[in-house]
Amino acid sequence: MILLDITTTINAISNSIFKKELVLDRNVYNKPDDRKELQSYAQMLQNLIFYEPNTFPNQPSMGIGIENYEFEFLDDETLTQLESKINSQAEQFLPSVYNINIKVSTVDVNNNSNKVILIRGFISNTMDVSSTDEIVLLIGKNTTTKKLVSKIMI
Repeated sequence: MILLDITTTINAISNSIFKKELVLDRNVYNKPDDRKELQSYAQMLQNLIFYEPNTFPNQPSMGIGIENYEFEFLDDETLTQLESKINSQAEQFLPSVYNINIKVSTVDVNNNSNKVILIRGFISNTMDVSSTDEIVLLIGKNTTTKKLVSKIMI
């Protein structure tokens, strides 16, 4: 009986948190745009990766600071550390109604002159781990401006 109540509560929280997130964009019909469940979660993960540590005074450990990494010199050890940091941040700061497992690798582009970081997140509901969704974040550096460019794929 208690398990059923907990499950109902978690499902209610999950539905209220991830039902719909309004953003400041407009859709193709000029209505306020929104993100749903997986899109919202992917955006929160992307924000964690881009935030610098100490950005938020009340949560100084929040953030990875991906801009501080030299993409050209990423080796296996650095990728493993980055993967560990992202998994730790996701576990600590993202809603716990989902399990997430992050895998980080690089992709060489333009005849190996540029590297793009490929972050794959495998997400499942804590109550139903049989169904797993995948989100992909690609993060690269513009060679001219040295600014980061990212893309979320669901």
